[in-house]
Amino acid sequence: MKEHRSLSREKTSDAEGERARLDSIIDFERRHLLADLRAGRPDVILVDTRLLSAVPFDWLAWARSDPELQAELSRYRELEDAGGRVRILVARSGSER
Repeated sequence: MKEHRSLSREKTSDAEGERARLDSIIDFERRHLLADLRAGRPDVILVDTRLLSAVPFDWLAWARSDPELQAELSRYRELEDAGGRVRILVARSGSER
């Protein structure tokens, strides 16, 4: 029984370590995206709706879940979805803000 408990704790510890590693990667990606948006102010942002070409992923929901990124992305509007894989965001003109 002790061995089972020990293995269970190791698995939990491994899962927690993996979660912390993934959270660190997500934080890194958010910080760099925010810096890129602030520094570059791109006119167009192309968003792939698939992760690793196979898994559906709502990148905009992910990005907008961060208040600072949400503020930066509010400067863009999405072109009408043509049903494709790529979503297109364009910078709003001064009159659209």
